[in-house]
Amino acid sequence: MPRKRAACGSFTNGERIWETFLKVTGWKSEYKSVQRLLNHLARRIKSEGSRECYLSWLYRYCRKVGKDPEEVLASEPLWIRESMQDFVDDSGAKTSETGNLARAALTAFLKSNGFDGSEKKPVRIKGFFTPARKTIEMTGLVPPGERA
Repeated sequence: MPRKRAACGSFTNGERIWETFLKVTGWKSEYKSVQRLLNHLARRIKSEGSRECYLSWLYRYCRKVGKDPEEVLASEPLWIRESMQDFVDDSGAKTSETGNLARAALTAFLKSNGFDGSEKKPVRIKGFFTPARKTIEMTGLVPPGERA
């Protein structure tokens, strides 16, 4: 009998679906590629929230392409780039911030597994343009002695 999933993506026993798929327990994974990503995150930020976010994006990508992380890395670089770009584009269809989050997670996965130029040619994934915040005009707060 299949286990039921809660609305937040967890199985009813509290286990998140991406933990099962990526074989993750805490900061350890049975997949070497995922373990390298976890080691990278532990060196850089050691944040539980970031760990969950990055692994969740990696799970969604793997589920979409129908491959586990090891199979993804064993694929041709052209296929990796095209499939990841399609995934990022689809993720950013509503908001550019969401697409950029997906891109950051997948880029970190690739870089932590040698696609940073050290072992393999880098795989470049394009992100979304996010404009700078508008400057807040504070004309009403000019001191009286400096008013024109």
